[in-house]
This record gives sequence, C-alpha cells and structure tokens, in this order.
Amino acid sequence: MTGSRRDDTLDPQVTLPPGMKGPMQSIMSKLRAGPARPERNASAAALGPDTVHSLRVLSVTIGCAAVLLACLVIIGGWGFDIAPLKSVLPGMSTMKVNTALGIAALGVSLALTGEGRSRRTSARVMAWLALGIGLLTLAEYALDWNLGIDQLLFPDPATPVAAHPGRPAMATALMIALLAAGQLSGRRPALLV
Repeated sequence: MTGSRRDDTLDPQVTLPPGMKGPMQSIMSKLRAGPARPERNASAAALGPDTVHSLRVLSVTIGCAAVLLACLVIIGGWGFDIAPLKSVLPGMSTMKVNTALGIAALGVSLALTGEGRSRRTSARVMAWLALGIGLLTLAEYALDWNLGIDQLLFPDPATPVAAHPGRPAMATALMIALLAAGQLSGRRPALLV
C-alpha cells in the first residue's frame, strides 16, 4: 500500500456515536501503549512452582558440586601436594589452580543466582572474578606475557618453564571466560521467584 498513511491516533475532530466513544478510546490507548510487557516472573508462572523449585535446587546443587571439586583440587591437591587430587583422572594433566579458582567462582555464582538482591550481587562479583581469570590468562597467551598470576598461590615445579607452569590451557581459559560472560549476561526470570 504505497502512498497510504496509517494513522493509529484518534482524530479529535471525529465525533463518534455515544456507544462507541468509550471502547474506541480504550482500543486507541492500547495501540499507543504498544505491546503488553510480560510480568517479571511470567515464565516462572508458566513453568509452575514445582518445576521452578526443582530448577533452583538443581542450580544450587551443581554450583555447590563445582565449588567442592575446586576446593578439593586447590586445598587437597595443591595445598597438601596430593598428586591424585591435582588431576581429574590419574595420569592426566593437572588442573591448574587458576582453573580451579575459575570453576569455584562460577559455582558460587551459579548457586547464588536467583536468590535475594545481595546474593545476586555476590553472584555477579564471582562471575566477574571468573571472567577476569579467563581473560587475563588469554591475554598472557596472546601477548606472551607473564603477569605472575599462574603461580601466585602455589608453585608448579612439575611443569617445564617453556610450557608456562601453573597456567591453564588456552581452551580452558576461553571456556571459563565464556561461561562467566554467559553468567553475567543471562537473565533468569524463571528462577527469580
């Protein structure tokens, strides 16, 4: 329809029959207001309270399991120098301390997401910490830097100097950064009950 103009406003010069004035004004005000915005917890209502509760319990459980695994690696593996606790399976490469810290921060962030306002703020701080670990490690690789964060907490004497002792793999750093960015950018209206 070229040349035609769509006018959604009610012309004040037009006189409507008495029975049409109220409904027409109501329709025009709705058109001017735009599409209805869903409630903040509309998706939570669509899922049902039992499903929302189950999802909340699942996110807290997964977050706590991640924190537990990371603490086991950091404290048991690196702190007490117990070699089997430094890697997921015997004979595999060790999980670096910064990897475990990133996983712990993401776990705390996941467990706290959806709780009260102060807990959500703490969740975001932990996600930012994980993002920082991931991005700084990627910057170390990209710029051939040694920021000193790789062996800040514990030395890694088993790794040769040429292989960057204590530094997580590039793919690991990328995954931590991406997961943290997802955690920071994600909105979970279904869990904000």
